[in-house]
Amino acid sequence: MKKYIILFSLMSCIVYSFVFIYICSFSSKDIYTYQVGVYQNEQNCNEKLEWLNKNGIKGYCYKKDDLYYVISLISEDYDDVTHHNPSIKGIIKKYKVIDSLSHEEFIQSLKE
Repeated sequence: MKKYIILFSLMSCIVYSFVFIYICSFSSKDIYTYQVGVYQNEQNCNEKLEWLNKNGIKGYCYKKDDLYYVISLISEDYDDVTHHNPSIKGIIKKYKVIDSLSHEEFIQSLKE
């Protein structure tokens, strides 16, 4: 009888784990960023942000691990990022975040 109780408990845990993972996958979204620079000092970061601003692009900066990262676009639409200003060289990064996360909260989470 003990074997059946243990087996039932184990099977229940596995089933509930899959259900939890399945449900959580619906409450997340992808955010794409276009990273245009990584700098060791804040002055270079600010210069890049000014250049972006002069060219009509709102830039974002965050500091992590003593480096300054500059992003020129944050979007939930991959096509927006792939068709971003072709004169700006950069890389596309993809993040999986909770569905309710705003862009401001996303930027804040990058700093952590």
